[in-house]
Amino acid sequence: MSQSPENLSAALADIKASDRYKLGWKALTELIGQGRSFSGNESNCFFLNTRDGRFTDASAATGLSLYDDGRAVAVCDWDFDGSQDLWVSNRNAPRVRLLRNSSRGGDWLALRLSGTSSNKDAVGARVVLDLGDNRLRSKTVRAGDGFLAQSSKWLHFGLGNKATISSATVYWPGGKVEKISGLKMHQYHTLEQGKGQAVLWKPPAENLAIKTSQITFNESNDTTRTWLIGRIPLPRLEGIPDTGNSPKLINLWSESCAPCVAEISEWTKHEKKIREAGLDIVALNVGLLDENQRKTTPITFPFNSGKASPEILDVLDIFHRTFVELQQPLPIPTSFLLDKEGRVAAIYKGHVPLFTLLDDVALLSKPEIEARDAAVPFPGRWASDLFPPQAIRLAESFARAGNPSLRKRYLKDYLLRFESEETRLYLGRLLLDENNLEQAVRVFAGISATTENEADYHRSAGILLLKYNQIRPARNHLKAALSVYKDNPDFRFNLGIAEAGSGNLVESLNHFRACVRMKPTDAVAHFQLGNALQATGKGHDAVTHYRKSLQVRPGWMFPANNLAWLLSTHPDSELRNGEEAVKLITPIIKADGGKNHTTLSTLAAALAETGDFKGAIETTTRALHYAQSVGANDAGLRAALSNYRNGKAFRGK
Repeated sequence: MSQSPENLSAALADIKASDRYKLGWKALTELIGQGRSFSGNESNCFFLNTRDGRFTDASAATGLSLYDDGRAVAVCDWDFDGSQDLWVSNRNAPRVRLLRNSSRGGDWLALRLSGTSSNKDAVGARVVLDLGDNRLRSKTVRAGDGFLAQSSKWLHFGLGNKATISSATVYWPGGKVEKISGLKMHQYHTLEQGKGQAVLWKPPAENLAIKTSQITFNESNDTTRTWLIGRIPLPRLEGIPDTGNSPKLINLWSESCAPCVAEISEWTKHEKKIREAGLDIVALNVGLLDENQRKTTPITFPFNSGKASPEILDVLDIFHRTFVELQQPLPIPTSFLLDKEGRVAAIYKGHVPLFTLLDDVALLSKPEIEARDAAVPFPGRWASDLFPPQAIRLAESFARAGNPSLRKRYLKDYLLRFESEETRLYLGRLLLDENNLEQAVRVFAGISATTENEADYHRSAGILLLKYNQIRPARNHLKAALSVYKDNPDFRFNLGIAEAGSGNLVESLNHFRACVRMKPTDAVAHFQLGNALQATGKGHDAVTHYRKSLQVRPGWMFPANNLAWLLSTHPDSELRNGEEAVKLITPIIKADGGKNHTTLSTLAAALAETGDFKGAIETTTRALHYAQSVGANDAGLRAALSNYRNGKAFRGK
């Protein structure tokens, strides 16, 4: 049902500005994935001042009319030759271009300002040069002078031919005005605020030579080759035979597709070359023809062949959409090149030439850091390390496509073939969310990271297991990460919980003490330290930390209850204080409605300590009623009730 414009406006008005921002970027990303251009498919433009109040489009003449998806422009004299060069960044490749200005104009000079009473970079300062005859040239020092760009802070003045400077003035931030001297043509100068005299500056002699590269444009053709950076295995799929420890090409084709038939025929003709290269081919017919349309004489193909099942087509399409930004349906023919470990290395859309295919098969055996150069159409230097395999990204795509079971199956199979702490942690979290605790524990047990960076996987696994009350396996992972996270108070707290749950009370006590030292105002840490002290027979120290917990968080039920219990039942008469215990626990019972058998039991013990056995008996009777209503163990309450009826206060744990 469609919404009226009024209802739609009201709905949009309810969306927070931050949500609208996220929705906008999501919509923009989807449009780009559909092949839309961020720049409207426009080439870059360069406009030349004609000095008659107008500009002319000189884009083509300057060579700047590139069909890049341009983002930012920064201006600087990169090679210190007196001409302003351009750095341009793009959303597409090449991500960065240096466009060197080789033109030779007239006179020029450059000036770099340094503030003293104003800001150090002199941002906001304006320099005005008087060239005589009412000709002025002015430049201002700016910060962030363009979208995603910062041009050089050198003020570069183009002055025309045979220029002379009558005067030069700096208008500094803050209002001070300064006349300057010492400026010379075709030179670089520095000027410190208050000096009035420009100082000549020489560019560095070791400036690297700039190699000119020819700007080339890829010719359009019917074949698209995508080489993946960071190879990812496909799921094991019924209908795709295991070709053993050798590279494999999965090809989607149809008898109605002329390029497909030509490709199949070419591979058949050159079977020997393909097999010598170590490649096996699996040709899967997508079945676009019905039986009446099929040729009576089938094509004889010397490699593996079969039909492409709906699952195979879905998985290949999802794989393509995950790792190739252009979100278009797969054409036919389409081929996926897998290395000997079953990882996708390349995707070909259209008829792939045999020489390209054989070259890529040879490329599979080279080191990946060398092979990734094949992923770009031009040479260059990489600014990053190799991308790690993104198995989780593909698994998430399966889930978003409505197949969470394939996500889990794929992750399990991935871990059987490739070790990945990140993937193991992710799969374990999925299993925990499904309440499949036993399998989750087994998956987490495979984490064997020991280096400083990888200790985080042990820590994360331990915290996740602790959340689901898997105490002992959680302790093992947290212990494995202790050497790295020993100075992290939250980590020590979690390990203290795990040690306490495993019965290691002394170790638990040490971790909570460390946590309190690092976070002395953490109410929860003081409370758990109090519990550990009480459990190890250190009642006096436990009282101290229960009190500190309540100082930070007044009225908190748990430390108030435990403190009141100690003050009511501890064997040491110097520690007991029944009156204080009653004052502590009474507001807690009012806050919880008087139906909590634990706090009622504490109040009864406090009343008995003050000698009010009648009140203790009545309160314990109520506690028994509520304990039984929730199926709690009431043996302790019955023992306490027996004491109170005999006029004895309760002592013990």
